[in-house]
Amino acid sequence: MTKNVEFAPIGLTQMYNSGGSVDEIDCSSKNSDFSLRIKGKGSGIFGAYSSRRPEICTLNSKQEEFQFSSTEFFDIEYSWRSSVLGAGNYLLRMISCSQT
Repeated sequence: MTKNVEFAPIGLTQMYNSGGSVDEIDCSSKNSDFSLRIKGKGSGIFGAYSSRRPEICTLNSKQEEFQFSSTEFFDIEYSWRSSVLGAGNYLLRMISCSQT
């Protein structure tokens, strides 16, 4: 049985229009696993609220460290660098969110 996941992307938290950094969000669920794929642009700290803590987070296909607080706030730092998506673009993937 899959537990509902509540997720609200904020975008790059230090931007005036932080939500403008998020271009696309795709989500999928299989059994008890939930996966999010977020495509965006810019540089800085990406923030979101998530009711479940991600087990794995990748940024442009590389596993990265992230923060997840007791207030269900998720953040990960993205520095401006060239990527396969082009300079300043990012692809964030949160995989297999746990049940807690």
